[in-house]
Amino acid sequence: MEAGEQATNKRTGKKYEKGEAVTAEEMFWCASCRPCADGYPNHCEKLQEIGFSCDGAFAEYVKVDSRYLWSLEELKRVYKGDDLFLAGSLVEPTSVAYNAVIERGGGIRPGDNVVILGGGPIGLAAVAILKKAGASQVILSEPSEPRAKLGKKMGADYIINPLKENFTQ
Repeated sequence: MEAGEQATNKRTGKKYEKGEAVTAEEMFWCASCRPCADGYPNHCEKLQEIGFSCDGAFAEYVKVDSRYLWSLEELKRVYKGDDLFLAGSLVEPTSVAYNAVIERGGGIRPGDNVVILGGGPIGLAAVAILKKAGASQVILSEPSEPRAKLGKKMGADYIINPLKENFTQ
């Protein structure tokens, strides 16, 4: 990121440093409509999304307001080089999964068994989140072999191919 003079992290009040690794929200909300005021910016009445209503999804650089940025500096201890940016690209789908299975879904109790339907980015993130939250058995239903393998890596205990197995048994 090339931080401008006004690039301030609104969560900490500190300025972003030039060259600091960041990831950006993929949606831009107005912060003034009723859904935004109620804490639901994804329901913003003036919602804009990169790659849909705003250009830039495949651009090398994109200019966004600093309120849509999240620092990746803490992840530098774990991820190096391009892996840092790959991890950064998963912040949004992981946040969606967390919101779905913990915030909105009510979470789990340690030892619970859970089933995830679909091993896309959000489903795979849900597998990892639920395993870390203490799920005893995480079952992933996924027909794609590459995604099923990723599901195992993310912590799924069992993989069900719904095209070949009876899912209800």
